[in-house]
Amino acid sequence: MQSSLTPQPLAYLMRYHRELFVDPLFWTSRHLGLVGCRFKLLESTEYTQDNTDVHQAQNNNNNNNNNNDTHEFSDTSHELVRVPLLPLSDPERFAKNRAPLMKLSTLYRILEYEGGPFEEHRKKGPKFFFSGQEIHRPKSVVFGRRKQASQPPLDDDSQILVGYFDYTWAICGRKDKFQARSHPGNGNNAPVGRLYQKRLAQITPTNWQEDPYFVCILLSIAQLQERSLTTKDRKTHTSRLLVAKWQDCEFIHLYEAQFTSELLEAIKNPKNATTYTNWPTITQKKIPFKPFDTFRQRLVAELLLPANQDGPIASDIKGGDVDVTFPAKRPHEQGEEMRIVRRKVDMGCGD
Repeated sequence: MQSSLTPQPLAYLMRYHRELFVDPLFWTSRHLGLVGCRFKLLESTEYTQDNTDVHQAQNNNNNNNNNNDTHEFSDTSHELVRVPLLPLSDPERFAKNRAPLMKLSTLYRILEYEGGPFEEHRKKGPKFFFSGQEIHRPKSVVFGRRKQASQPPLDDDSQILVGYFDYTWAICGRKDKFQARSHPGNGNNAPVGRLYQKRLAQITPTNWQEDPYFVCILLSIAQLQERSLTTKDRKTHTSRLLVAKWQDCEFIHLYEAQFTSELLEAIKNPKNATTYTNWPTITQKKIPFKPFDTFRQRLVAELLLPANQDGPIASDIKGGDVDVTFPAKRPHEQGEEMRIVRRKVDMGCGD
């Protein structure tokens, strides 16, 4: 959505628009319009299935319209035979599971495979700072590049951090902020409840894929990268963010933004930011889950693209176009039940 607002310096906004400085969960398109930040959806190309996907299509066809643990077939003697369904793959579990912690556990297995290029960088999402103060900590996790034994140490340009955020936490966090307290008498506080519901509707984005809260998470990742630099001469900091929403079983969404050191300094000292500093355009790519058997390869290939490069969407990348090594499937992936990865992750609903 394009904004007709005129972007202003942060010092001007602090002086004349103090009402804008609220919890990042309350940010709206007006906030982005006044700083000149917007979203841009990058076009994706449809993935062309080859013959290797036929077995996946057959499995999907067998599983359609049946959520039971087994199918029942009748043989020639009309005796029912119970045949167990094939277990879901990790990408299919990730796409269809609505529980945030289960989705996160599955994403760990997708990205942190043996010999892969990614590993967990932070169990808790980095804090967002403004004017030198801690403002907010998103409920996210961060992945970074893994140092390979046969490769030299990663330099600052190679270490692009990738956050992951389940959109359930944005919905849950906003609702928690507008829970009407029970009336001391009969417990019913309907007038305040109606007022809160109206306020909640005002700050809920009409298009969740362009939620201004994503800018806060991307900024927090950029600030973390700036603090982690071995040298201070880097001019641009790239942030990437994967977002999943359980109602969306077709795509995982990849957001990217390049924040300049000048902008990060203005956010650190907004009272001194008397001249306007350009804000980035937040690019969005939709990476399809299907075909599930190539999802890991396509996702990793997309995350390995260099910064500032509008390369092909991951659904266009096949085989040897990107040098990525994937291990053979382990036996438990073919026949055993899902193995839960237990990690200490601060993902509780609420503050």
